[in-house]
Order: sequence, then C-alpha cells, then structure tokens
Amino acid sequence: MSKSFVDNTSDVVVRSLRGIVRVTPSLVLDTTEKIIFRRDLLGRAGIASTKVLLLSGGGSGHEPAHAGFVGEGMLDVAVAGNVFAPPSASQIFKALKAFPSEQGTLIIMKNCTGDALSFGLATEKARAAELKCKLLIVGGDITIPRKPGLTVGRRGLAGVALVHKIAGAAAAEGEVLTCSCHIHVDMADLREKRESRRCIFGCRISRTEPGHDRRIHNEPGAQRAIIKPLDEVVKQLLRWLLSENERAHSFLQFAKTDEIALTINNLAQLSSDYGITPKRLIRGTLVSSINGLGFSITLLKLNDRIIPLLDRVTDAPG
Repeated sequence: MSKSFVDNTSDVVVRSLRGIVRVTPSLVLDTTEKIIFRRDLLGRAGIASTKVLLLSGGGSGHEPAHAGFVGEGMLDVAVAGNVFAPPSASQIFKALKAFPSEQGTLIIMKNCTGDALSFGLATEKARAAELKCKLLIVGGDITIPRKPGLTVGRRGLAGVALVHKIAGAAAAEGEVLTCSCHIHVDMADLREKRESRRCIFGCRISRTEPGHDRRIHNEPGAQRAIIKPLDEVVKQLLRWLLSENERAHSFLQFAKTDEIALTINNLAQLSSDYGITPKRLIRGTLVSSINGLGFSITLLKLNDRIIPLLDRVTDAPG
C-alpha cells in the first residue's frame, strides 16, 4: 500500500473536487451531490441547453477521470462517487434534471457492474421525466476472453477518455444526439464483434502484488505470471491486441494500412513487429487507479471524421 497525504478519508473526494475547481475557474462544484459542471451552465439550471450535453462520471480514485475531463470540447457535467464506488442513481438523475438539453444528453459510462446499475436507473428515471437522453456504455478490456454465454461484457478502461474527447468535440461542433450516439456506439461498444466497427481496445497489467495482473479496481486479470522485463510485457499486450492467433482476446483485425491512435495510460513502449505506425500518440495518466501500479495500451481505429475530432482543442484540465 502506497502512502498518501490523506488526513480524513470521509471528505477526501470532496476535497479533491474542490482542488480541481480552485485551479480551474471555468468549472463549478456542487459539493452536496459531488457534481462538477462547466461554469457557462451556471444560472441555467432547469433551462434547456441548445447543444448536446455530455455527462459522465464514476467512482473516484481514477483521476483525472472524470472531473478532469469537464471542459469546452469534452464533458459538460461529471458526477463523482466515493473511492472505487459509483455515484448513486439519485446523484446522476439530479445532474440530468438540473442541466437538460433541447438536443438531448449523451450519458457516457465505463462498463462496470455498479456503474451500470446507477447510470442505467438514472437514465430510466430521466426518460420517465421526459428528459431526452441516451446511454453509451464503453467497454474495452480484452483480458476477458470470448466465452459462450458470457454476459458480463468488457470493462471500461482508459479508452473512455478517447470517447469523451471525440464525442465532446462532435457535440461542440453542433452534431445532434442521434448522429453523435451512432458514431460513438460504433467506436466503443464491445459487447459483440462486428468487423466494421471502429473499436477501442484496452489492456492493463498492474502490479499490486508481484506476479499478478489487475484491472483498475484490482480485479483479477487475464494471466498470472512472474514479473517480466517491460519489453516482454508490452509484446504480450500487443499480441493480445493484434495477433490473429489470439482469437480469444483479439476482437478486430488491424492492417498495416490502417490509421490508428495509440494511447498509453501511464508508461509503455510500442513494438514494431506488426508493421503499424500510429497516426496519433497519446500518453499520460488518463484513468488511474489508487495503489494500482501498471499501465494500459489502447488502440483506436481512425478515419477522416474521427481524426479532427480527436485533434480539436479542449480546455478540460485533465
């Protein structure tokens, strides 16, 4: 267990959120509900926006996700839960009700059991209240192999940050909810395989204990092995992502001519064994995990529409 400057765990999430808005004047915090939103929505509570709004959130402990992704060109609203616990359906519904949109709200959530329950219930309550919204579930964890009858789906990892970026840019440019949701379901929904999809793949090996791999909540990963040199670890991840021989884990075919975005969440390096040269390279801490040492690799197939959206400037602090 690593050490940290936490005096009181009962208010650690609120203190963290206060810190974000203190250094980012364009953001506002509802302390009671742990909702961060763009300042230009202030004073518009209950008044419908004229653009598609993007709302996301999840458990804390994965900073900068998700509050750090609130800003022009990305999310409009983020709802925070406690550490490694999703926000309640009540929190999410209050955010949806406070900031409606004539064009609708795109709700983006990582595929985790708790998040699915909270965001799913809040979405149904919003629809019952005649609020226009759509729920987008992002799953990118390829460590869960194909198995007949598997219903849990693939957990959301760092690839959700790319969905925030691309969907937020599309909304900022005036795309309507129907079009935006269609584009981004194609990108992010991995519950079934379609060769034409532009999917986000992620894989994470963490080292909370020697010889174990873990996901962002320290769940068991795909393989238990002794810690190997970094080059070997990266090559194994790329085999799962790219090799046609790894059919249990590989969900899309990548050709040498494909344009891709490579995201390295924390630390990694890329092998050239597959002849793919990334058109975009994104590195840094996007979706972290408290006391979870490791990194993830995410590959995203690009096209002429996605590239400018990915490149569009945002003022989100994360």
